[in-house]
Amino acid sequence: MIDSRTQSETAQRVIAAIRQGYEDAEWRGFDIREGDTRSLLVIPVLKALGYEARYRSAEWTQGKNRPDECLFVKPVTSVQMPVAVFIEAKPLGTDFDSSPLGGRADTPNRQIERYLLQHPASNLNTIGVLTDGFRWRIYRRVSDTDNRLLADLNLRRVGHMHSRLLESMLDESVRDVHKLVDLVSRESLAEAGFTRARPIKVNPADVFFDSILVSYHPASVVANFLGESSPITRADIADRVHLQGKTKDIHDRDWYIYAYADGPPQLKSVEASDQGSFDALPRIPVAAVHFTKGNLARSEVATTARTFASTSSGKASILIAYARPLGGKDTDYRARFAVSVNGRVSMTPEFDLEMPLPSARKAVAAILELVRNAPDEGIDPKHLEEPLAIHDLQQRFYREVAGWVERHQLGRDRPYRQAVLQHLIRVMFAWILKESNQLPSAPFDEAFIRDALHDADGYHQDVLEFMFYERLNIEEGNRTPHAIKEINEALYEVPYLNGSLFMRNTEWDSMLSLKGDDYWSSESEVPGIYTILARYNWTLDENRPGVNEQTLDPELLSNLFERLIAPTDVGHEELKSMPGGTYYTPPDIADEMVKDALCAATRRYANNLSEAELRDLFDSKTTYFRPLPIDDANRLIERIKSLEVFDPAVGSGAFLFSALVALKAAIANAGGFSTSEEIIGRQLFGQDIQPLAVQITKLRLFIAIQAERYANTEVDPDFMGDLTVEHMPLPNLEARVVCADTLATTPDPSWSLFGPGQLDGADSQIRSILSDLADVRSRWYDAHAEDAKMQVLAEDAAVRDALRLALQGKGELASSGLLALAEAELLTSKQLPVPVDPRLLFYSSDRNGFDVVVGNPPYERLFPLLGADDRSAKITMLKDEKGYRTTAVGNLYSLFCEVGLALASENG
Repeated sequence: MIDSRTQSETAQRVIAAIRQGYEDAEWRGFDIREGDTRSLLVIPVLKALGYEARYRSAEWTQGKNRPDECLFVKPVTSVQMPVAVFIEAKPLGTDFDSSPLGGRADTPNRQIERYLLQHPASNLNTIGVLTDGFRWRIYRRVSDTDNRLLADLNLRRVGHMHSRLLESMLDESVRDVHKLVDLVSRESLAEAGFTRARPIKVNPADVFFDSILVSYHPASVVANFLGESSPITRADIADRVHLQGKTKDIHDRDWYIYAYADGPPQLKSVEASDQGSFDALPRIPVAAVHFTKGNLARSEVATTARTFASTSSGKASILIAYARPLGGKDTDYRARFAVSVNGRVSMTPEFDLEMPLPSARKAVAAILELVRNAPDEGIDPKHLEEPLAIHDLQQRFYREVAGWVERHQLGRDRPYRQAVLQHLIRVMFAWILKESNQLPSAPFDEAFIRDALHDADGYHQDVLEFMFYERLNIEEGNRTPHAIKEINEALYEVPYLNGSLFMRNTEWDSMLSLKGDDYWSSESEVPGIYTILARYNWTLDENRPGVNEQTLDPELLSNLFERLIAPTDVGHEELKSMPGGTYYTPPDIADEMVKDALCAATRRYANNLSEAELRDLFDSKTTYFRPLPIDDANRLIERIKSLEVFDPAVGSGAFLFSALVALKAAIANAGGFSTSEEIIGRQLFGQDIQPLAVQITKLRLFIAIQAERYANTEVDPDFMGDLTVEHMPLPNLEARVVCADTLATTPDPSWSLFGPGQLDGADSQIRSILSDLADVRSRWYDAHAEDAKMQVLAEDAAVRDALRLALQGKGELASSGLLALAEAELLTSKQLPVPVDPRLLFYSSDRNGFDVVVGNPPYERLFPLLGADDRSAKITMLKDEKGYRTTAVGNLYSLFCEVGLALASENG
C-alpha cells in the first residue's frame, strides 16, 4: 500500500486529468468514440497513475483478442515481464454488460475477463481494467480459472467539481479516485511485487489460431497445424502430405473449400504388425474445412469429421472447422475442433477464433503437442480423444457443485436441505437459459447487481426470487414493476415460462438465507454458485453416445441432481451409501433398453421391416430410412403415436428422455412429424416416491422442449409464426410426472377397475367421474394463463369431491386406491407421495396398463430402516393385501419387476 501522501498526490493528478477530459468531452457534446476515449480520457489518467509511454505497450492494433494497452511497473524492454494491468477502452457510455451482437461471449465485461485468463502475459494478480474514460471497472485474476471484481468506479462527477472543493470535500467520487489509485497506480503495483521479470510462455494453440486469422485458406490451416514453417511452402507440402481440396463432399455438406493432409502415423496394431516399413503405416487425416453459411452445428461437424476418418484405414481424423457468421465482419470467425475415432466424434464447443475458450485452447494445445511430436511407432488414435474428453470436466463440475450444496446443507434439517436443492434446480435451469440467450444476462452479473442494489447481499430476495416468482411465473399482462428502475429494466425481457418450476413456495422461501458471496465469491475454497457455473460451457442439447462435445448438458445435470438427492434426504453427516437403492443409468444403456421395448411393442405393426430396420426406425442417429408404402407408413405412425411409456421409478428421467428421443426419431423416420411437447403430453408417464426426483425429471423434459424450440427457431425463424421461444410458456407436467408410491400398485396382471370383487361394472357414475378427472388433468397440461389454471384447479377439486361422495356407502368395493385418488392433489406443489395405483393415477380408459414399462428399479433391501416388527408388518401387508409374490427375495427390485409385469398391458 503506497503512503497516504503519495496516494493523495497521485489522486490530485488523476482528478486534474479527468477534469480536463470532462471539458474535452463536454465540448464535443460527449460524442466520444473509442479512439477518442483512449486519447482524451484514458491515456491522461494512465499518465497520472504513473504510466508514461515507456511503461505502456499498445496492442489494440493486433486484433480483437488483444487488450488496448498493457501496463508494466518497469520500463518496457526486451526482457519479457508479466503485465501488471490490461486496459480495454470503449466508447463513452458503452454498456459493459451487453453485447452489440446479442451473444454473451461478446460483452465488454466478458472480454476483459478473458484477457486476464488467456493472454500469454497475464499473471496471477494481474489487474484488468474496462473503461469508457469515466467509468472504471477493475478486476484481478485470482486463479487459473477465476477473476474477482474489485471495483466499479464512476469518476464522471469529478469533472463537475471545482478544484478548491477538493481539499475540503471527499465525496463518493473522490473516494473512488483514491480507490483507483490504490488498485491500479504504478507505485502501488510495484509494491505488490510486479517488478519480478519472468519468461512468458506462449500457448501453441494461440499461435495456431492466429495463423488461421492470417490466412483463412484451408491448405494454410492444415500446414500450420502440422507445424510447417510457413503456408507459403504449400506446393512443397502438397508433394509430401498430399493436400487435396474441392468445394463439396459426397454428403453435399455446407463446405466452401477444404484441404486435408496425411498427418501423423497411427500406432501399429497387432494385426498390422507385418505391414512393413514406417511409410506403410496408416496415417491420420488432418482436415480444415471452411463452411460457407456460418453453420457449425454439432451434427454437421460430426458428419464431416467421420467423412475424413473414412479415408483412413485407421478410421480416425482430426478436423478444424471454421466459418464466418452471417452478417459478421471479416474477422468474426467461429470455429470448432474435432477428432473422430472409430465412429465416435469428440469436439470443442463453437468458439471465437480471436477469443478462444479456455477449454478449446487447452485441448488444441494438447493435440498439437501430440501430432507435432508423434513417435516413430505412431500415435494411438485413442489418445486424440483424451484432450476433448468430458469425463474429467464432468467430475470437476460434480465436485464443485456438490461442495457448494454441502456447505449450505451441512447441519441443517431435511426441509432446509430440500429447499437448497430445489433452489439449485431453479438457478441452474435459469443459468442454462441465460447461456442460450433466452434470459438476459444482467440479472446474473455481479457488477450490475452491486451497482443497482449497492449491496449484493440483497440479491437473493430482491432480484432472483423476484425474477422467479414475478417474471418467469407470471404472464406479461399481470406483472408488477420492480421498485428499482434499473432492475425493472433488466428484467423486462424475462419471458413467462409457466411449467410450475418457478411457482412460489412460501415455506422454502422463508428458510433460505443466501448472501451475495454465495453466488459470486471467487475464493478457491468457497466459490459462489455463479462463479462455478461460469467456468463451464453449457448446451440445451444432450451429448448422446457417438458425439461428444466439451459442454455440460441436461443429462449431466440430471445425474448431478440424482447424486444430490441422497445427502439431501439423509444428511451429509449420516450418509454412508446411496439410500433408496438409487443408481445412475448411463444414457447409452437407457437408449438400448428403450429401443428394445419399443421395438417389441411395435413389431406386429411393422411386418414389412426386418429386425435391423425396426431398430433403425427408433434410432435418432439414422440418417436414411427407406420410404414405406403410404398405408403401411400411416399405420405404423399411428401405432407409434399411440404408445404409452411408463417409468415406475423415474429417478432423473433418463428412460423417459430416451423414450422421447426414440419416439420422435421413429415418427420422423416413418415419414411423420411430432414435437417433443406433443409426445410428452400424449405418451410419457412417470412417478417416483422421491419428490426431488420428480422435480429433476420435469426439469429434464422442460429443457428438452425448450431445446427443440430454440433449435427450430435458429433454423427457421418463422417456425412458431408470431411467437418466439421466449413467448411460448412451458406445459404443466404435474399430471404426467407425479410423486407417488409405486408399491401401492396391485401387482396382479388381471387387475381391472371394474373386475370381479371390485366395483360393479354397471356403476357408470364412477366410470364417468374418472373420465371427467382424466379430461380435467389433460387440460391442465396446456393451461397457461393464471385464470385458466385457477379454473382447472377448481374443476379438479370439484371432480375429486364428486368421487369422494360417490364412494361413500360402497363399503369394501371402494378400494384404498380410489379413496386415495379422491385426495390426490396432483396439480399443486405438495411434496408427499400419493398411494395410488398408476392405472388410476393416469386413468384415460379402462385399459389395464401401459404399452411399455421401462426403468431402473431401486436396488435395496426391503425396509432396512424399520425395526423388525414394523418391517415384518410392512412385508405382510405387501404380500397379503397387495398380493406381491416375491417378498421372500427381500429386495425392492423384485417387487418392481412384479409391478412392471403387472402394468404392461396385454400387448405391452
